[in-house]
Amino acid sequence: MGCTQTRDEAPREFVTSPTTTSSSSARAVMSPTTLDFNKTRVLPESTLSSKVDLKITVAQRTKTLNLADERLHGVPAPLLKMKGLRELDMQSNALTSFVPLDEPSTLTKLNLSMNRLLTVPRLAFQSLQRLDLSSNRLTFFPDFSGLPALTELYLDHNKLGCAPGSEVFPSNLVVLDISYNLFTAIPSQIGELSQLADLNVASNLLVSFGPARVVKGLKSLAHLDISNNKIADIPDELFTHTPLARLLLKNNRVKEADLLQKESYSTFLSRKAITLDRLTTGLSMSVSVKSVKQLSLK
Repeated sequence: MGCTQTRDEAPREFVTSPTTTSSSSARAVMSPTTLDFNKTRVLPESTLSSKVDLKITVAQRTKTLNLADERLHGVPAPLLKMKGLRELDMQSNALTSFVPLDEPSTLTKLNLSMNRLLTVPRLAFQSLQRLDLSSNRLTFFPDFSGLPALTELYLDHNKLGCAPGSEVFPSNLVVLDISYNLFTAIPSQIGELSQLADLNVASNLLVSFGPARVVKGLKSLAHLDISNNKIADIPDELFTHTPLARLLLKNNRVKEADLLQKESYSTFLSRKAITLDRLTTGLSMSVSVKSVKQLSLK
């Protein structure tokens, strides 16, 4: 998919207009009004259920807030002003957008998975280490430039297919999951992540790795999952320029015979002390070392 996203292509969003009611369990309702890209939904305190209100009150002390599975269509207003919050879990709700918090400096973990997010505004969380945006409806990469401490990023099960534009991945990433999307090639920006150790690009539409420089830049790559794609060849650089310890290749077009003809692959097998085991269910390769490293073609 030869495309590059641009910010003005981001889809428009819907906002919530709360209904006027005295009930503490009242919910916000959808309004067909459209707003600018950077605007989002905020749920007034009067519309929150007593359960959500209690959780927010307790979180003022614990600094950890779990609002998973609360059927929320927006971010509760009291949350925006909460100070010292370290962990926020809002997975499995009905969010279509997310508003940055006013006090973001202490947040280290943010889980927005399993919502209905179409877009995510630029987040400026200086201490955020783990961000989960999996299982949403994202078609464009968010702007990650305000997340200098981020080491884990989960974008799997979305509708991403275009390579990032001017935005790049946070340079300190150690874990990146972009599986179950629509990529036809690994985004070249990934090749700039010298600290990346675990990369999952399984179940996309990959036909190749892209330029060799992408692989050469992955100087810390130990675990790679490229299963369930259409890859017919593995670049030599993957075996010669990375400390690869575990490679998952099942359901691709690459053939074992072709791999065995590569000198780089043979060296890789020797270096990792890999032994070949033939199972009744098919071919599997596993590493016979204490750290349980493996390569699988099944």
